Amino acid sequence: MPTFPPAIESLDRALLLLVNGTHTPALDSIMWSLTNAATWIGLFIAGTFLSVKFYRKRFWMVLLTLALSIGLTDQISSHIIKPVVKRPRPTHNVEIQDQIHCHQYADGSEYRGGSYGFVSSHAANSTTASILMFFFLSPFFKKKIILISSLLLYVLVFCYTRVYLGVHYPFDILGGWLLGICLCMPITFYFRQHPIRNTNYLSINL
Repeated sequence: MPTFPPAIESLDRALLLLVNGTHTPALDSIMWSLTNAATWIGLFIAGTFLSVKFYRKRFWMVLLTLALSIGLTDQISSHIIKPVVKRPRPTHNVEIQDQIHCHQYADGSEYRGGSYGFVSSHAANSTTASILMFFFLSPFFKKKIILISSLLLYVLVFCYTRVYLGVHYPFDILGGWLLGICLCMPITFYFRQHPIRNTNYLSINL
């Protein structure tokens, strides 16, 4: 049974099938790799290094804020919103699940994800991480284009893989983005009122 209004359901299904239908063996391998957080570890190592560089002895406050915020986003999306909304993932929707191309493991089984998909935890968590990393690191960048481009590319590609793999509708992704944005608003507001350190004397020419 549809969870959202027919117009949204229809558009969501059409976009999902369009993206999922572009599969090829090469793309399947790439998308499966890109959907794993471990693939992006270099981005987070760089973020940790810059946090240590800029915040010195208080870098742990940045990392703790990131960890707690992502954990909170994950809990809200997975244990509150999904069980309440109960929107089946495309791979668990009996009306279209046979049309979905799923990632296949070596043993022949398929990756279909959990029962419910709204909102996407991947989208919510990556959005939260990227907004907070930008918030904490951008004051030290004279040219912010590299930082914002890297983080935006991460979010877009990471979330695109979820639709490509057939485990989320585009609207699930949009919901995850909105959740991440809403969670970050009070956090960034707090740190604007209570800055961790002065940003005037240390920056990098990027």
